[in-house]
Amino acid sequence: MPSPISRITQVVYGDTDSVFVNSGVLELSEALRISSEFKKAVNDRYKLLEIDLDGIFQRFLLLQKKKYAAIKVEDGTRTSVEIKGLDMKRREYSRVFDYHRG
Repeated sequence: MPSPISRITQVVYGDTDSVFVNSGVLELSEALRISSEFKKAVNDRYKLLEIDLDGIFQRFLLLQKKKYAAIKVEDGTRTSVEIKGLDMKRREYSRVFDYHRG
């Protein structure tokens, strides 16, 4: 059976305190299972480092380091919009932000 780390299809973004990965799956239960296995594998391998799951995102738009907008899956039926590091009053951002902000 392949390692949970080897099943991650793409690291979208990573820095000293966060990593965003594309698991390549569409089902929430499968994404949660992969994230749990990934977390355990990393925490077992790197004793001085501990990672945790902060969220599962259905859609993710990364503009720059620490600047993103995403649709976060809250549970099997609810989602929310998460926006980090973006000033929503700026005019050069697309209308898609206004649409998703409500």
